[in-house]
Amino acid sequence: MCLAKVYNEEGAEPLLDSVTSVSVDNDRLIFTTLFGEEQIFTGTIKRIDFSDAQIHITKK
Repeated sequence: MCLAKVYNEEGAEPLLDSVTSVSVDNDRLIFTTLFGEEQIFTGTIKRIDFSDAQIHITKK
């Protein structure tokens, strides 16, 4: 199973891993992990790379 990792811009270290879902509410990005934990960032999704399971965001 390939679970996504969240990165800030082109950062080398992930902000969050084991991401199973993402919801967008205006400028709020709500990520849910495999363990049911929610992490909320204010910003926008810059890029999603499905082949590498990466979500790149721009935080405000």
